[in-house]
Amino acid sequence: MYKICNRLIKNEIVVASILFLLPLINFINPINIKQLENSSLFFLFLFNLSLCFIFLLIIFLIKNFLKKSIDNIYLISSLFYLSLFLHNDVKTLIDKINIYIFNSWRIEKINSLYFNEISILLILLVIYVIIYFQRKFISFKEIFKTFLIFLVSTNFILVIYNFYSFEKNIDREQLELKNLNLLKLDKSNNKIVKKNVYYIVFDGLISLENAYEQKVFKDPNDILDIKNKLKDLKIEYIPESTSNYNYTYLTLSSIFYLNSPLDEKSPKYKDNAYLFPLMLNKRNLNVLEKKNLTILPKILDKNDYKFYYFGNSWHQCVNDSINNINCFGKSSNKFLNSLEVFYSKTPIIQFTQNLFKYSSKENTSSFFLNNLETIHGVIDRDTANHKKGNFIFVHSIIPHDPYLDKNCNYNDIFSLTSYSYSYSCVLKKIFDITNFLNQKDPSALIIFQSDHGWVNKFSSNVNRGDFIYSEKTIIDGKLNKNIKKEFNHRASIFNGIKASDECFKKNGVPLNNANTIKFVFNCIFNYDLNYQKNNHFIGLDAKDPDNYGKLFKLK
Repeated sequence: MYKICNRLIKNEIVVASILFLLPLINFINPINIKQLENSSLFFLFLFNLSLCFIFLLIIFLIKNFLKKSIDNIYLISSLFYLSLFLHNDVKTLIDKINIYIFNSWRIEKINSLYFNEISILLILLVIYVIIYFQRKFISFKEIFKTFLIFLVSTNFILVIYNFYSFEKNIDREQLELKNLNLLKLDKSNNKIVKKNVYYIVFDGLISLENAYEQKVFKDPNDILDIKNKLKDLKIEYIPESTSNYNYTYLTLSSIFYLNSPLDEKSPKYKDNAYLFPLMLNKRNLNVLEKKNLTILPKILDKNDYKFYYFGNSWHQCVNDSINNINCFGKSSNKFLNSLEVFYSKTPIIQFTQNLFKYSSKENTSSFFLNNLETIHGVIDRDTANHKKGNFIFVHSIIPHDPYLDKNCNYNDIFSLTSYSYSYSCVLKKIFDITNFLNQKDPSALIIFQSDHGWVNKFSSNVNRGDFIYSEKTIIDGKLNKNIKKEFNHRASIFNGIKASDECFKKNGVPLNNANTIKFVFNCIFNYDLNYQKNNHFIGLDAKDPDNYGKLFKLK
């Protein structure tokens, strides 16, 4: 082992290559594998391998052109690339320094506009210090290389251990269609009057009552004022609504399947193959169609409705006209989307967006929320041509972290952002959207809903990480009783519907996501879909390999 390490230390290009590929090694983990298609993962592997080769080739050519030996230039360059993936962590460190030092000196805080530049300068400063020490101290070269070998080795071991734990504790059977509770619907034979449907999901938007309990609002009169505004806009606010599941991918699956596909009695599943968003790839849609199983875009197509999808950085719209998935503007590419996800924590994305001027993507939820008048005009003209109804589905990432500031903007100074600000910004959007549609599309059916609630236990998103509860979810095979209140917070969702009185009278009020989409179909197409019980199921992610794939019913 010592001889192997010693040889690696002496082979600078090998160490530099491994160091360059380290972000990819850490990215391809059980959590990401279950959410990305195999083709996207394979593309990322080839892209990084090619980029590494080009990267090292450029350094080699520069080195030969300058005809000057630069100690450990391959290692230092790879280290700089690796450090870009720590960009967000560096910005967080700057924010903490900004809070503690500058506040204590009573000096105005550093403007967040310069946080990106400062973080990159700090990274460059560290690289310069390494170069300086290498020139001054001969022994530092070997120490530096040894440290890099240790860094790479520990990361490799950690990744292998994570995969071992994941594979060991998960059932070998993948998620199969036979294990899902799915519907079979044919085209409605009833006479229908085509009305546009706007189904807008705000990620992590809790109910008004839950917002007051978690101190998003301090005055109960604020809640009353909001309810009155909603009523004036003809939106039926439905209290005591709950999400079907505690995770986005599960809840959106229940909307797209028009039914809760999994419950506590379902077999343990290994992956998300037929859950959102992988359910929407062409291969899976073809399988669903052959088995005559209902999925939202296809059943809408049977009823002469065009399905528009506005996504976000997690899942953007990829145009698929055969399966009735339509993007507004230019379609996204799943391979480019995977690159954006991979580089999302680096300044590379922002740099390329500024360079190629593509930051405002027309198929995203943020574009929808800020350009509704433009979108409505285009869709309205399109409707006149195809004589179909329109179903517009929007999945907005707000008020989910990263939070907004009081001006409804993203801000690198986390202390100036909060869930409360984001929540208020969403409410303002709801009022603005409804006001506009009441004038331009008064007969439209509008849904404002959340995919799950939120546990607002942090004042900012600095330490939140990927954890949705403050303690371990499962203890001894059962839900942790110590955090039952948090389970309820995560289950409680905002649910507001604008529909005709006749529709409410016939179908009652839906209290969860799956029943809401059934409500829509019963109203628009005169189906007679029965509501499911208003249950909330708690799932786990791959960070808990013992329990991932199981569902627990909240009682």
